Amino acid sequence: MTQPSNHALIRSIGPTTLRAAMSDPDGSIASVRFFSGTNLLGTGIPSGLSEFVMTWTPGRTGNFSLSAEAVDNSGATGKTATVWISVATNPPAFAVIELETSPTNVSFDPLAINNQGVIVGSITNAAARWHNWHSETFDVFGKPAVARAVSDQGTIVGEFIQAQGQAGTICQPFCYTPDQGVRQLPGLTDGIASGVSQAGIVGIAATNGFRTTSFGFWYSGGNYAFFGDGGSSCQARDINDEGVIVGSLQTPAGETRPFIYRAGELTLLAGGTGSGANAVNRQGEVVGTAGGQAFRYESGTVTNMGAFGIYQEALDVNDHGNAVGYYYYADTFNPPAAFLFHDGVLIDLNELIPTNSAWSLRIANSINNGDWIVGRGNRAGDGFFPWTGSRGFLLVPGPMIRVLRATATTLEGRAYFANGPAVFERSTDLIHWAPVSTNATGAAEASFSLTLDPTNGAAFYRVVQPSAP
Repeated sequence: MTQPSNHALIRSIGPTTLRAAMSDPDGSIASVRFFSGTNLLGTGIPSGLSEFVMTWTPGRTGNFSLSAEAVDNSGATGKTATVWISVATNPPAFAVIELETSPTNVSFDPLAINNQGVIVGSITNAAARWHNWHSETFDVFGKPAVARAVSDQGTIVGEFIQAQGQAGTICQPFCYTPDQGVRQLPGLTDGIASGVSQAGIVGIAATNGFRTTSFGFWYSGGNYAFFGDGGSSCQARDINDEGVIVGSLQTPAGETRPFIYRAGELTLLAGGTGSGANAVNRQGEVVGTAGGQAFRYESGTVTNMGAFGIYQEALDVNDHGNAVGYYYYADTFNPPAAFLFHDGVLIDLNELIPTNSAWSLRIANSINNGDWIVGRGNRAGDGFFPWTGSRGFLLVPGPMIRVLRATATTLEGRAYFANGPAVFERSTDLIHWAPVSTNATGAAEASFSLTLDPTNGAAFYRVVQPSAP
């Protein structure tokens, strides 16, 4: 298949062109047929040397797997590799911001973002947070640590390494609150805190650093509830404000299943190797992976998010039902790509950022209710390692301005754009706006400097992208 390309985004349910290049070294091509999965779409017509083309109308949004099959003059057949595409009529567009520590430019590894835009994760071996363009590490008892989750109230949880030895790496869960600072969750031999909400903290409690046997825990009001339903390994990964807990359980039969724990009752969902539930939103929608497919659970029903590559995993979901994660296109020997599940369609996030950004987004870890997304990726020249990316990123819908220096006469900063030209505008009343300058090149980001005239009174500035897809 030469058109559309792998993981392409088609922005219309109307007619689109399919192309395939076919050749036969010892004969001739008699016909070429195009398929969506196993459904025949139609027969292509010759278009130039060794190329066949047809027009196809998807007729709906969703994910499709396309391929073409050729029949030669002797009846032999050959098929192209499968191309996975997304059809979405109103997808968002994002600006990309690299998360780094200034001035050392050490990458921030972001794991979660709350609805106030606070991001938590790690910088090197230290727990860290990022907010309003400022990143900082915070001390966790002088130990290597990582922050894994943050609530809307600012409570941060994660784990620190207590000891390493023959018993494995012994970790202890911690909790940070703005009023009390860092505290260790008491009484566990080994543990990790992976989720937090107004209902409490959840995570993994183990008997040793290898975690061959573990239980899910819920910590609230100074008390623990442990659960595992008789399995050898239970991992609680997220909790919503209503106290619904989700995670992964290895059953006594050795099967790994996603679970939902509610009011003392544990419910298993369909699973398989590597299956698990990773996140739950306020409405009780659950996302994760089961049998290598990203799934969404709502009102007692499990549905796959869409056919997209050979493996997908959804890692987080916001209260609007938009989810993020990663997928592998053809094999796990090549790096993954980040995805967004939006309006019922799985979309490669690399299709939603500026084409000249030089970014390859590898994994999307978290999404908030403003559709701000954090994860990891690479920029041009970084190479493929590590697989999940060497740089942290923040995606924001539409353009964003960072002010670096402001005086009475000068405004300096950096602007981050979605696809398409951007216009700087000025207003004195927040109603009538006039253009000041234009980013006509469509650059993904650019520095700017505006000269201000204080004698004209107060003024307001913004960046707009009216033609951003």
